[in-house]
Amino acid sequence: MRTRLTSKQKIALWGLIKYPALNDRETSDKIRMKLSTLTTIRYKMLQDKIYKMVNVPVVNRLAFETAAFFLIRLGPSAKNRPIPIKKDEFPNLVFIAHDRARLLAFGFYSTYTSAETDLHELASKLQKAKMLARSGHWIRFLPLKNYDFPNYFEMSQFVNAGLELNKPEAVTIKGSVFEGDQIHLSSFERKVLKELVEYPDETDVQLSKNLNITRSTVARIRQRLLGLAYKTLNIVDLSKLNYKAISIAAPTLNLTFEDSRAAIIKAVSSLGPPLFFAVGDYGAIYITAHKELRGIRSRTNNAFRGGSFKGNVQEPSHLATFNLKQLNVLRNHEYLNLVEQALDLYHFHPKKRKKANAAEQ
Repeated sequence: MRTRLTSKQKIALWGLIKYPALNDRETSDKIRMKLSTLTTIRYKMLQDKIYKMVNVPVVNRLAFETAAFFLIRLGPSAKNRPIPIKKDEFPNLVFIAHDRARLLAFGFYSTYTSAETDLHELASKLQKAKMLARSGHWIRFLPLKNYDFPNYFEMSQFVNAGLELNKPEAVTIKGSVFEGDQIHLSSFERKVLKELVEYPDETDVQLSKNLNITRSTVARIRQRLLGLAYKTLNIVDLSKLNYKAISIAAPTLNLTFEDSRAAIIKAVSSLGPPLFFAVGDYGAIYITAHKELRGIRSRTNNAFRGGSFKGNVQEPSHLATFNLKQLNVLRNHEYLNLVEQALDLYHFHPKKRKKANAAEQ
């Protein structure tokens, strides 16, 4: 159901989603709103679950190797029945949702084998519950070193369009959320990172009390880790902004990323801004949201047919569409179990420096 918002609430929501890492004072300066007004609106929106704040670990810095998408077909007997997944099961999966026909899951893994194991175990649980279709398991690996992730659920463009604010925002394929090598984390930094993921909206004072360390130490570690070990996001409930569906495109390309760069921009601009966008050599994942249910499949497939894509795409590109009214979200950007697992297995291996030649010495 769409939420009615005042003009100030619309601007505040856009600012909060656009600048998630800023504090209230910094955000109020950006959007030219009184600090007290913004703070009041923020608390109300969090209470009404219009959006949620999450701290996303930069998983490649913690030695994870790949992201993975699962899509599993459900049988007719799964209709109106709860999916048998416990809270502590499948800690690598940060998002799990399903409608009457399919289950969608997304997570991060240190090895490809562990991702395939999770897919088979998840399918096995559904089969035992007699909820699994006879065929239709799908998995797509997104190697973190070989794929660019220009957008990872940065949703300001959807707030912009959904609330008709007409803010200038362009689709880009520059940069990547997950890039860089593993980093060294001290014992204090690991504790602070876990707390930041578990309690993303707590202040330095609250975190220092939880960890029994000084506020200045928490502030210093937070400043170092932000952008390096975690990224702050505000995830908005799209159903409250008049969006009706999300769609997933997973084109398999006969082109390298460099060869298809311009064509990808053209294709995605016709589909709408990305919720999630990952692209590498010979493949991509593009998730977006829609205000209308009709024509999503054909628009998606057509977007990856023309221009440089002509004859270079294994069709169809459209993978799935989920009606938001029928979507049951079991796990919505929950990263604590993932971080706990990563820190339990954490071993930092610094790169060895090359020894200087005798002539240089």
